[in-house]
Amino acid sequence: MSSQKFSLVFILFSLILCNNVFGATSATATVTATATIASASLTATVSTDLSFGSIIVSNQASEVTINASAGSATPSVTSGSASVSGGSSGLISVTTNIAASLSISYPATATLTDGGANSITLNQIAANSTATPLAATVAGPNEINVGGVLAVGASQAAGNYSGNLAITISY
Repeated sequence: MSSQKFSLVFILFSLILCNNVFGATSATATVTATATIASASLTATVSTDLSFGSIIVSNQASEVTINASAGSATPSVTSGSASVSGGSSGLISVTTNIAASLSISYPATATLTDGGANSITLNQIAANSTATPLAATVAGPNEINVGGVLAVGASQAAGNYSGNLAITISY
């Protein structure tokens, strides 16, 4: 039995020695995480003002429409007997530093005045302009075409009419 004991002791000693020589080792590495946070930017610039051109009225109320929902457009008489020459849809150029879905908010109506007591109503702006949302890209071009329907009275006073449209563009 003594040789068995010796063999058993030798095997145990060998296992302990091998475990220390060939045992598991480990290493730890530390990775630094960083981030730079930048604000999203959005800029809107009017490239072309909305112009209904020169309208000649008769004794009948008329509507002059610029339907820019599919892109740049020119005015046309959609009801009544007025005639129109010149004019074009408005154009807003939008730049952004992120690809985003932009919400466009158009006014329901706008009033154009001749600087005196005379006015004309512009309506259906959203229906005749670029649809919302607009899928904007960093590379662009991101363009918003603006149109609407101008309600010209039968005896509209001659003059140069103007007014402002506040169009809000947001993420």
